[in-house]
Amino acid sequence: MSCGTIHYLKVILKNMIGPNLRFLRKEKGWTQQRFASKCALQGWGLSRAGISKIEAGIRRINDGEILLLADVLEVPILELYMNEHSQKLEVSVNNLASVANKELLDARNKILVKAALVIARHGRED
Repeated sequence: MSCGTIHYLKVILKNMIGPNLRFLRKEKGWTQQRFASKCALQGWGLSRAGISKIEAGIRRINDGEILLLADVLEVPILELYMNEHSQKLEVSVNNLASVANKELLDARNKILVKAALVIARHGRED
């Protein structure tokens, strides 16, 4: 592994939710300072600089802090871990399921038509 890859992995292993945290915060139209204030209302004295470090993936966060961040942002915890790749995967899986369902319905309809033809032919032979 290159030094760049090792550094990247060390950053990712420290904090996987930073980029999503930034996205969710900005989606709400909150500055880092406003977000810090909302965290303070929940009893967590997190500074604007602390939020910046979390979002940059520099600062580690523990399970309790993840719960608090999700609570302040009013999102499910899993949404903190979602990224553009997992969202694209979710869309792809949903599209695949939709296509598979359509193909199953088409196959079912073809079978029903064939069964009706067989029954109709059988009825004529009697």
